[in-house]
Amino acid sequence: EVTLSIDVKAMTVSEETLNLIDKTGSVKLVIEDKGKKVVNSLMPVSSAYDITIKAGENKIKIDSPAKLTFEVKDAKDIRKVGVYYFNEETGKWEYVGGKVDRNTNTVTIEAKHFSTYGAFEYDKQFKDVEKDFWGYDVINVLASRHIIKGMTEDIFAPHAKITRAEFAALMIRALGIPEEPYKGEFEDVKEGMWYANTIE
Repeated sequence: EVTLSIDVKAMTVSEETLNLIDKTGSVKLVIEDKGKKVVNSLMPVSSAYDITIKAGENKIKIDSPAKLTFEVKDAKDIRKVGVYYFNEETGKWEYVGGKVDRNTNTVTIEAKHFSTYGAFEYDKQFKDVEKDFWGYDVINVLASRHIIKGMTEDIFAPHAKITRAEFAALMIRALGIPEEPYKGEFEDVKEGMWYANTIE
């Protein structure tokens, strides 16, 4: 039974890595099934996998994305499924994203580095967005995919006006564009504001 597929046919590595491969004479793709991880409000819908490529006993960094596809099982709503990776420095699972295919029950990402990855379903609810509210479904799905956020952890403020900064943040999250460090482009956008990097 296949629950994870990895496409590394087009993988590129640095010259330093090539020298390491030549020296050791071997390259290994190592995948360790860590089982399903229960993480606060995240419901696991696949196993978590620790993925590494090694030359001898040395881990190799990749210079181009590798495609990872997870088979999703037992999701209540696959639209709310995304891939997360475990950040060993912070000790937290971080959202990566993923393209969901409802026909095959899979979610696919372009991994820029190897780590421990898993697919989770996140059902984000807000106290001021009731199930009978006309926008409940779209708000819930977009929040579960980390495209929109609340004014606080529990309050969405569905009738509030949207600012240009909020719109910019929505766009880069929806398109999957990474934030850039702010370089002071605008007089009314100060470094350190929550929207500064998204506007950059």
